[in-house]
Amino acid sequence: MSQNVALVWDKRSKKDGSAKANIIRRPGSEVWGVVYQLSPNDLRRLDRYESGYERLNVKIFLQDGTLLEVVTYISERRQNDIMPTREYWQRVVRGAEEHHLPPDYIATLARVKCREE
Repeated sequence: MSQNVALVWDKRSKKDGSAKANIIRRPGSEVWGVVYQLSPNDLRRLDRYESGYERLNVKIFLQDGTLLEVVTYISERRQNDIMPTREYWQRVVRGAEEHHLPPDYIATLARVKCREE
């Protein structure tokens, strides 16, 4: 979990113009996610895949309270009037469910409005 940040849907996709997930600073908010261990080669490949995002080191808290420095991707290319596709949004919600993120966080994700295809 990362504190004083919020998950938003404001990074415009180059492919279809839909919103992609992003993280912004927001006091009192938190973002939950999953930590993966990647090799330097995997990170270089991910850098190419995550175009429009910048790789950033951040500190997070694991569920047991341990502080850990990890890598995330954040974009400064923000646009407020866009929505995610239903398919992309469902992938995010399903991932949160599969990894047993807190139910109230999943409920917040489930309320996101999607673009009509």
